[in-house]
Amino acid sequence: MKIPISAFLSTLLISQIALAVNIHDTETLEAFVDGVIQTSMEEHHVAGVVVSITTPDKVLVSKGYGFADLDKQIRVDPEKTLFRIGSVSKLFIWLPLMQLMEQGKLDLHTDINQYLTSLKIPQTFKKPITIANLMTHTPGFEDNLIALFSKDAGAVRPLADLLVDDVPLRVRPPGEYAGYSNHGAAIAALIVEEISRQSWSDYVTENILSPLGMDSTSLEQPPSGELHDRMSLGYSFESGRFQARDFEIVPMAPVGGISSTAKDMTRYLRMFLNSGMVDGTRIIDESTSQQMQSSLFRPTPELNGTMHGLYEISSHGQTIIGHGGDTLWFHSEFVILPKAGIGFYISTNSVNGPKVRKAFRQALLNRYFPASQGMPESFANTDLSLLAGDYSSIRYSHSDLTKISKIATPVNVMPGENGELVLSGTVLGEYPQYFRETSPLIFKRTGYEDTISFELDASGTASHLYFNEFPIIAFERMSGVESVALNLFLVFLSLILFGWILVVWTAQHFLRKTVVEAPVARFRLVAWLVALSAYLQLFGLASNISSASDIVFGVSGATKIVLSISYLIFLLTLGTIWRSVAVMLNTNTTTIEKTGYAMVLASTVSFSWLLFYWRMFTW
Repeated sequence: MKIPISAFLSTLLISQIALAVNIHDTETLEAFVDGVIQTSMEEHHVAGVVVSITTPDKVLVSKGYGFADLDKQIRVDPEKTLFRIGSVSKLFIWLPLMQLMEQGKLDLHTDINQYLTSLKIPQTFKKPITIANLMTHTPGFEDNLIALFSKDAGAVRPLADLLVDDVPLRVRPPGEYAGYSNHGAAIAALIVEEISRQSWSDYVTENILSPLGMDSTSLEQPPSGELHDRMSLGYSFESGRFQARDFEIVPMAPVGGISSTAKDMTRYLRMFLNSGMVDGTRIIDESTSQQMQSSLFRPTPELNGTMHGLYEISSHGQTIIGHGGDTLWFHSEFVILPKAGIGFYISTNSVNGPKVRKAFRQALLNRYFPASQGMPESFANTDLSLLAGDYSSIRYSHSDLTKISKIATPVNVMPGENGELVLSGTVLGEYPQYFRETSPLIFKRTGYEDTISFELDASGTASHLYFNEFPIIAFERMSGVESVALNLFLVFLSLILFGWILVVWTAQHFLRKTVVEAPVARFRLVAWLVALSAYLQLFGLASNISSASDIVFGVSGATKIVLSISYLIFLLTLGTIWRSVAVMLNTNTTTIEKTGYAMVLASTVSFSWLLFYWRMFTW
């Protein structure tokens, strides 16, 4: 019988709450991990998982589950099977920077333009971007998702060439808000190259992989030779069966292109747990390692923050730091509990891997580091109406069509009963979450470790929302023009009127017995062309963009043509404005007709505004 993972974990937590469980008891630890992983894999349809738990000097558990290749029935082997580690690759950017800092070759708080020769960052703001800003994801860049992945290995080019062609806009002063930035990390990798005068891959191989004996870690995409044969496939689960997927190329290789085994990643964990050393081999000084694991940016003193490349996910009374990593098919997490002297690594090879990853982390912490989950003390000092509204991640593009992602997953905040704050939205899960204020602007979720905080603007109204669980992404209050309700209203109103124009006006044109006056006929023709163009664009986008993966792999030629229709709509909208003047001045046009034409004009203008505001003409 299939047991839901939520029920399994709840039962497990209740049964263990009064027991002093020793994580160093490898026999019971392994049995526990087996139960959590196997149950979660079955529930969420994940083909393969690898897990490793280690102390500074002893591997407690290292196991593979499921399959690396279902067709060939090749099982996951923690010592041999390579998984994509996604953005955990960034730890192989931040560590080199700390090594170079240790050697006196750079300063973390100096303008990065002093280290860059092949690329210069525009001086958009008075305050310069520093390496510390890159490490904490606070450089103030927009986020570019288009072509973040590729299906062509030839897309991997020298970092300088890639970045010169795709420098992200600076949209806010550095050091103010965290907005996870792949491009910022890529610029950091370029700094490693320019200071060391080596390619990033050569530097990492020479200064990290070789000294640590990580000989099953590949920086190639895809791995070559014998490592290629040991590479796990990625899977999606569709129509009741697993579908093998193509290897995802990350053009900016340092930010997410590494493939590795659990055995190698365990050695990397042990290096951090041992303050820069594994089995007598030191690659970074103890003081530098401790600095790397210390706080560098924090949105508020009470919440988790970012370290020197790592970020904090502390909970259960434990200091917890690490890094997650995601490609489309592979999902990984690299976690260190420095005070407890424990680290773990988990990687999955299927779309629903994040659910397994989260279930494993929560179950492990609940069992071995149980924390009090009592009712938070009520503070109830803040006027909750000042916090109410919709908030969206600041991680989005300001300059291309993916700006629309800003309103795709808003977080709604509203006052609830008994002084609670109610949060809802797809990013939070299926059900609303209830928070109670425990200190000024700090709210804790009853029965959970989740904590949120707000920042107020000069008027006393909340401007930003911070989640303890997402220290690398701030959320900002959405403006009125960005309201989901307003945008949906404008879209549907325009499409309804455009549909009416295409059907009714077309029928009238062919069936009408009386002649329409020239001013009205010209206006109707231009508006009809706007309506036709809008529907052609809508159907074209629906045909060419079925999911986010269609964008992250780049914009196809057909999609570019469809997006270019926006320019035609802009021109035709100007035409409707021009032609509407003659219609409104025409004495033979009745007031009712003028009202109808004014509505048509408003729809064409609002639709064009939507296309412009959400950048549905750039890529």
